[in-house]
Amino acid sequence: AAGVYGFHEALDYTPRDVPAADGEPRSGETRMRHVQAFFAHHQGMTMVALANAVLGAPMVRRFHSDPRVQATEPLLQERVPRYVPVTQPRPPESARVESLVPAIVPRRFRSPHTLYPSAHFLSNGQYTAVVTNAGGGTSTWRGRAVTRHRDDPTCDPGSQFIYLRDVRSGLVWSAAYQPVCRTPERYEVTFRPDDALFERMDEGIESRLEIAVSPEDDVEVRRISLINRSDRLREIEVTSLIEIVLAPQIDDLAHPAFLKLFLETEYRPDLTALLCGRRPRSPDELTPWAVHVVSAERGVHGAIEWETDRMRFIGRGRTPANPIALDGRSLSGTTGAVLDPILSLRARVRIPPGGRVRLAFATGVTASRAAAVALAEKYDDSASAARAFALAANQTQMRARHLGLSIDETQLYEQLASLVLWTDGSLRASPMLLANNTLGQSGLWAHGISGDLPILVVRVVKDTDLSLVRQVLRAQEYWRLKGLSADAVILNDHPVSYQDEIHEQLQSLLDKGPWAAWKHRPGGVFLLRGDGIGMEQRLGGSVHRVRCRGWLIHGSIKRKKRWPGPAGRTTWTALLA
Repeated sequence: AAGVYGFHEALDYTPRDVPAADGEPRSGETRMRHVQAFFAHHQGMTMVALANAVLGAPMVRRFHSDPRVQATEPLLQERVPRYVPVTQPRPPESARVESLVPAIVPRRFRSPHTLYPSAHFLSNGQYTAVVTNAGGGTSTWRGRAVTRHRDDPTCDPGSQFIYLRDVRSGLVWSAAYQPVCRTPERYEVTFRPDDALFERMDEGIESRLEIAVSPEDDVEVRRISLINRSDRLREIEVTSLIEIVLAPQIDDLAHPAFLKLFLETEYRPDLTALLCGRRPRSPDELTPWAVHVVSAERGVHGAIEWETDRMRFIGRGRTPANPIALDGRSLSGTTGAVLDPILSLRARVRIPPGGRVRLAFATGVTASRAAAVALAEKYDDSASAARAFALAANQTQMRARHLGLSIDETQLYEQLASLVLWTDGSLRASPMLLANNTLGQSGLWAHGISGDLPILVVRVVKDTDLSLVRQVLRAQEYWRLKGLSADAVILNDHPVSYQDEIHEQLQSLLDKGPWAAWKHRPGGVFLLRGDGIGMEQRLGGSVHRVRCRGWLIHGSIKRKKRWPGPAGRTTWTALLA
């Protein structure tokens, strides 16, 4: 097998037909043939094997000097068990290996710069977290604002962030796009029914921020994983920021400075947790307590720092986009009755080349201080964060199975919730139509609709629109299980006949099903006749849809509309005119 450039690649002894001297082929005769090829890396492996045998394995020592290989060396010392029972699966079990459940196609965004913020709602029924594709959003608990919320589709502000800072270079960015708004090398957002995932790459550091709400506790978990893709040791400061409210949103909008006077914070060093409680203004007032705790699996270097004074964290003349706390200074550790309270925790991690660390920031709300301390003790362990993500996935499947929803319906209702309950104004009335309004919100009161909740209007024009009405009712029931409230108005614009069968079918549909108990109630469904509503009331309702983020579905027209997504990659089928 030796040749001019070393050994040939192979010697082929495959039996084949060999022609005889008389020209007749003789089948099955074996004749060796050289494979005329020389593979340099095969020759190199031969030389390395000889060097390892003669020189004491220098290449093995060089290979095991890599930290990534050293991390897996204990696996090489594991003994192979000699006596292991071998179990052969039965045919029915082997047939069930292939899953019959269709794969979930989540909503994905490759850029935070969309025409309108796309919101995602995560909830266990009492605690609701809203996140947008740029990292904005808010959190609520039992109708109270946990974090500050301001409607602004242009800036998409948020109130809960995680900052990342390279200690050596001083580079600062955020785990999502907001609030630093630094353009990353790679950015991708994935909205799944049970969680939200933000992935980005900055200067050799890959970050993965996962957000979920625990089904068993009123807790929102934000778990961040940092992977060092560079060839040097990296030291990263991970800092959280929560602008705490713990009051109804309407009160925070009316008297924000006054409400801050009743909040008091404290730090529990044994639990690495911040507590924030609201002092009652009356004996019967609910006194919620918020807890913010950080847990780490490994990699934390140094002590945990904390801050509860917004002035000391943000600084005079600054914003959350460039806080003074990220200028290389330590957090002050201020607690107590501060004028402008926040919740902030900081941990410093060291990541070797190819290494990975993971931290979890948990934010929860309880009705008493003792319950808040118990919650901090629970989520001080990193295993509780992993349990919250696993339970959130199970609850999502159980919720869809309970309502009999398909995966496509669940995704459609999530997109519809973003349009109805958030700041997306792409499907609202035109300015020309709004200019003709004279009644405003008062045009709704004659029909028993308060106008305090977002409104979803469904026009029934044809006989085939009953299926659309049923789908909207199912969407409203799905929102209700997630703690989301909106008024659904069924506007019967079908031509009036002698028997009026369409209106009777609509009434029968509303009387049967889980939504029957919510008929003509706030957060429920209202059935109106189109011939009994004047033009002024219609225009008044259209203005209200703008103010309360309503959405109009026209049953007679169903067409595809191009949705302004990242690079125009998302096409959404709109059930509207």
